[in-house]
Amino acid sequence: WLVYLMLTVLEILALIIAGMQPFDAVCNAFSTMAAGGFSPHARSILGYSSPLITWIVSFFMLLAGANFALQYRVFLRRQPRALINSEEFRIYLMIIAGFSLALAIDLFRNGYGSLSSCFRDGIFQILSILTTTGFSSADFSGWILSAQALLFGMMLIGGCAGSAGGGIKVVRIMFIFKYLRREIRQIIHPSAVLPIKVDRTTIEGDIQRQMLSFVLIYLVLMVCSGIIVTIIEHDATIGFVGTAATLGNVGPGFGEIGPMGNFSSLCALSKTIFILDMLVGRLELIPFLVMLNPEFWRY
Repeated sequence: WLVYLMLTVLEILALIIAGMQPFDAVCNAFSTMAAGGFSPHARSILGYSSPLITWIVSFFMLLAGANFALQYRVFLRRQPRALINSEEFRIYLMIIAGFSLALAIDLFRNGYGSLSSCFRDGIFQILSILTTTGFSSADFSGWILSAQALLFGMMLIGGCAGSAGGGIKVVRIMFIFKYLRREIRQIIHPSAVLPIKVDRTTIEGDIQRQMLSFVLIYLVLMVCSGIIVTIIEHDATIGFVGTAATLGNVGPGFGEIGPMGNFSSLCALSKTIFILDMLVGRLELIPFLVMLNPEFWRY
């Protein structure tokens, strides 16, 4: 909590210096570091019409999506190499850099503004969706399908383990790829012993099962919830994008549930499903599902 408080105070000061009113600066800073995404302005960060404010919020969203334990070692224990030595953080930065560049190029090619504005909005929205903060510097519900597809991919990933973000988490995505690579190599070399390691630490079998179970349950819930809401609302975008946005605690989706819209027009059953998605996504899936098992209460 020391790192969280320190970064929040720094963001408040930076936003005030950039010209934001103190009340708005406090609200936006706490919303950034908690990956909440609510802003006093009805149009989110877009409403402040300030490139400098957009860059400041982008920087602190980057930190909010990183592991706070690692940041504690960097800022309070003075171990600056801790973040760079973290394999998950390096993958996190690579995802941000790669997808931000792809989104910026896509926006610029399709005439959504100047190169600088497209680059700024590309980085901001990738960070906002990846860290599940949910701020908006543009109405991305009106962007072309390829740009929205990049943002949808970020909804599924989420921030780093030990961060304020929701979603599957970068470390689990990284593990899935390592697991698949290991399985392919195991087929080629059946007798080989091929441990899966993260930061030079071998992941034990029970941890592997837990991570695979989490990802599988997450995807099953998303598919089931998406299909049900699609049938209710007769709109696949609301069904699947809304599920990804609520299960990952992102907030805004596309279309009428986009950053300048809301969920008010949906029917009561759809809202109930999305409420459950938000609850399950925030509490972590496996402990929540275990709690629903009657056998859990017998011990």
